[in-house]
Amino acid sequence: MAETDDSLFVNDEDFDDFDGDEGMEGVEMDDDAYADSQIYKEEIESLPTAPAYDKEFPVVQKMINSVIEGLQATIPEEQREAPRFKHLYESCEQLKKAKSTPNRRRINIVGKSGAGKSSLLNSLLGRPKLAKSLAASKGCTHVPTSYESAFLGQTKALAAKVEFFTLDEIRTKLDLMLKDYYAWVYEEDQDVAPEETAELQTAAMTAFDAFRSLFNEQDEFSSKRAGEEFLADSYKQDRNTLLDTLLDWCQDLIEEVEEIDGDVMIKTEDEDGTSFGDTRNICAFKEFDDQKELTKYIEPFAFSDSKYSSPALWPIVKIVRQGLRNIRILQENTITDWPGSDDTNRLRAKASAERVYHCDEIWIVSSADRIGTDPSAMTNLVRYGNDIPCIVVCTCIDDKLDEGLANEMEKEGEDIGNHDELLNTEHDLEKRIRALDAKINMRQQAIEKGFWKSASNSKRIKLDDTKRNQWVEEMPDVRTKLLEYQDKLQDVSQERFDLLVAVRKSYIKSLLQDTVSRHLERGQVSLYCVSNHHYNMHKTGKTVTGPRLSVEATGIPDLRRYILQTAAPRILENEKQFINSQVSVLLQGANVVANQLSFEGGDKVFAMIQNKRAQLTPLFGQYLDSVKSSAMTELKEPLVAEQDGFAAVALKRLQEKKKWHWCTSRAFIRHEGCHKTQKQPYHSWNEQFMEPANSILIGAKNNGRWRTFEIEEKAYSTNLQGALVRECEDLALKLEADTAEVQLPKQELRDFMKGHALRLEAIHNRFQQKLEKSLKGIKFESTLANNGIPSAYFNVAMRGVYETCQGIRGTGSTARIMSVLENHLQRKDEHSPFAVHCNSMIDAIGRELEANLDKLQVQVGKSIDDTWLWLEPMFKKESDDSKDEETVAENVQKYVIKARREMESASSLIARLEQAYGAENLQ
Repeated sequence: MAETDDSLFVNDEDFDDFDGDEGMEGVEMDDDAYADSQIYKEEIESLPTAPAYDKEFPVVQKMINSVIEGLQATIPEEQREAPRFKHLYESCEQLKKAKSTPNRRRINIVGKSGAGKSSLLNSLLGRPKLAKSLAASKGCTHVPTSYESAFLGQTKALAAKVEFFTLDEIRTKLDLMLKDYYAWVYEEDQDVAPEETAELQTAAMTAFDAFRSLFNEQDEFSSKRAGEEFLADSYKQDRNTLLDTLLDWCQDLIEEVEEIDGDVMIKTEDEDGTSFGDTRNICAFKEFDDQKELTKYIEPFAFSDSKYSSPALWPIVKIVRQGLRNIRILQENTITDWPGSDDTNRLRAKASAERVYHCDEIWIVSSADRIGTDPSAMTNLVRYGNDIPCIVVCTCIDDKLDEGLANEMEKEGEDIGNHDELLNTEHDLEKRIRALDAKINMRQQAIEKGFWKSASNSKRIKLDDTKRNQWVEEMPDVRTKLLEYQDKLQDVSQERFDLLVAVRKSYIKSLLQDTVSRHLERGQVSLYCVSNHHYNMHKTGKTVTGPRLSVEATGIPDLRRYILQTAAPRILENEKQFINSQVSVLLQGANVVANQLSFEGGDKVFAMIQNKRAQLTPLFGQYLDSVKSSAMTELKEPLVAEQDGFAAVALKRLQEKKKWHWCTSRAFIRHEGCHKTQKQPYHSWNEQFMEPANSILIGAKNNGRWRTFEIEEKAYSTNLQGALVRECEDLALKLEADTAEVQLPKQELRDFMKGHALRLEAIHNRFQQKLEKSLKGIKFESTLANNGIPSAYFNVAMRGVYETCQGIRGTGSTARIMSVLENHLQRKDEHSPFAVHCNSMIDAIGRELEANLDKLQVQVGKSIDDTWLWLEPMFKKESDDSKDEETVAENVQKYVIKARREMESASSLIARLEQAYGAENLQ
C-alpha cells in the first residue's frame, strides 16, 4: 500500500487569535494564549486511505502546474501579443486560474435550533467560537452561513462575503412582515384558537423587530412608539406606497455598506410603473486579520442589536459566506449551515427550500436526546434521502448518561449488558470512599487536636499516645486504599459511561434504520454520533470530573475523515480530467502553433470549422425535443389522465376535516392547511390532497414515473455526448482529407482534435451534473407540499384559495370555507390545482432544460471555435518578426516534447496510485 500524507491540517500560524468555545466556561485566556494552550491538534490526524491523499499525489499536481507555467514562460513578453502566440499565452493563463478554483463539494447542514450545528462546525473546523456568534436565538434572525476555502484573490487569513436578497425578494419579505404585524395588531380574528395567539403575537413582534433593526435611523422607527405610530398611520394607506418607501430605505442601507463587491443595485420599474424589476444580487466583501474583527463585521448582518443603536441588516441578508485559509476539509468542500430550513418566516423558508437541495450532500443534525422525538430530522431524511446523499449527525451523545437512560434503553429493547452490576459497584465504591474519607478526616483532626468523638455520641475521647501512633502508622495505608477505591471508581464509571454511549448509539442506529427501510430506496444511511463538549475538553486541556470520551470517541475525527474520504474521488477525477481534457489540448495546440507549415488555405479550414459548428445545432434540438417528449409521456399524461381521481380523493380527505371544531379548521386555514393544534396532530392538507399524484410520480421507494423520466433523460444525454464526440472526430477526418493542399501536420492534427473531443466529454459531464441537480429541485417542488416549501407547485396552486378562505368570517363561515375549497379542488379547467401543479412542473422542466442546454451549446461552440483559434496562426502572412517568432516556436516545440514526457509521467503516477489503492478506495 502506498504511503499517505499524515498531515490533516496545513500551517495554522494565521490562526493564533481565535476565541474559546463551548466547554471553556470559567477559563480565561487571551487569544494567543489559547492558541498556545491547545492540547489536541488536528494536524496529527491521519488522512484517509485514498490516492488523493497519498504523499505522491502533490507531486502530480506540482508536475502539471510546472508544465503550464513552463510553457507560458517560453513566450517572451514582447511576443505575448503576437497573433501566433497570443492564444497560447492566454490559454496558459486561463488554466492557471482554473487550477486555483477547484470544483468543490457542497455540504448543507440542516437541523432545528439548538441541535448543536454551530458547535459541530466549530469542532470540525478546529476554530472555537467561529460559528457561535451567528447562532442567533430569534428564529427570524437565522442567516444561512457558508464556510469555504479562501476566496479567489483573498490576501488575509479571513474574509466575509455578505449576499443580500434581490430587490424583488426584499419587497416580498417586507410585504410578508407587514401582513404578520397587521394581522395581530389590527386584524385579530375572534375565531383565533387559543394555542395560536402566542404564535401570531410572536410573528408580529418578529416583524416589528425587523423593522426597528433595519430602520432605527429613520425618524419613523427611532423609538418603539414612533414605529407603532408610523405603522398605524400607514395601515389604511396604499400598501404599495408603503412598500416603495421601505424598499427605498433598504436600498439606501445596502448602498451604505462600506465595502461593496458587485453591481450597484439600480431601481427599475416595469412598463406599468407599478413594481421593481431588479432581480440582481449584491455582495459586501471584506478581509480580516483576526477572528474578532470578522465577528464584529458579521454581527449586524446576522442578528439584531436589542438596543437598536444602529441598523442591522439581517432581515435582508440572503447568506453570509466566510473564506478561511488553511483548513484542510475546506480545500475541497464548502459547508453551509442552513438554519432557514427550520425557519417559520415564509420568505426565509422559501429561500432555504429553493437551495437546500442544490448540494452534493445533506447533513441532518439532531441532538441524541431528541432524535426519537424530532420529527424534522426524520422528515428531512425521508424528504431528501432518495435523491441526495444524506448522513445523520447526532450531537450531545454524552448528555444525560444516567440510570434513567439505561432504564429507558432497556424498555426500548436495547441490551444494556452489565450496566446494573457496574452501577451497583459504583454505589458500593462511593460508599467505601465516603467512609474512608470520613475516617481519614476524623483521624487527621484527632491527631492534630489530641481528641476524637465516638460515632455513638458526641463525647470527646482523649487520644492516647498508643492509638495516636497506631493511626499515624496506618494513615499511609488508609490513604492508599482510598486512592485504590477512587481509581477503581473512575474505571468503573468510565466503563459504565462508555457502555451507555454504545447503547445509545445502537438505539439511534435502530431508529434510523427503521426509517430508512420503510421510506428510502437505499438500504442504509451513515450515522455519526459526536460530542462537541468532550472534543472541546481535549482542545482546551480543561480538567473535568467524571468520565470523558477519548478524542476518537467524540466522533469528530471520524466525521472529519469522512468529509475528506468522500471528497477524495472527486479530487482524483478532477485532476485526471484537467490533465486529459485541458492540459492535453494546451500541449497539442502549442505543438500545432510550433509546427507552422502553411500560410494558405485558412479560409477553407475556417469554413469547415464553422460548418461543423452549425451541424451541431440540430443535436441539441433533438435532445431537447426527446427529453420534453419523455416528460410529457412519463409525467404529464399520467397525471392528466387521473386528475378526476385526484379530485375525488382530495374531496374525501376534505370531508374528514368538516368534523373538526370550527376553531381548529380556521387555524389550519390560516396556515394554508399545514399546522397542528392541541386537538389535532400535525397535518398537511396539501400533502394529503397530493398523495395519489405522488404515488404516480415517486411511487414506493422512489420507483415511480419520475425515476423512468430520469433514466430516459440520462440515456438521451449520453446519446448527445456521443454525437458531439463523433462530430468532433469527424471534423478531424475532414480537415485531414479535404485540406491536403494546405499541408496540415496530420499526426499533430489528430492528437489535437482528440484532445478537443475529450474536452467536449468533460464539458458535457459538467452539464449533466448541473442538470441533474436542477431536475432534483423540480422533483422536490413537484412532490412536496408542506409549508416548509412555500414554492412547491401544489402549494402555489392552493395559496390563492386559502387566502380567500382566510377572509371569510361570521356566522356559517366554516361551511362557506369548506364549500370554497371543494369548488376549487374539483375544478376541471386550467386553474384546477392539479392542473396548475402539473403544468408548473412541466414548464419548470422545460425552462431548466433550455437554460442548461443553452449554456452547454455556448461552451461547445467555444470549444469548436477554440480549434480555429489554435489553427488560425498557421495561416497568417509572414511578418517582419518571423525570425523572432520562429525562435520562440522552436523553444515552444522543444518544451512541448519535454512537457509531454512530464504529463505522461504524471498520468502514469496516477495510474500507479489507483492500482496501489484498489477499486474500493476510488469510489
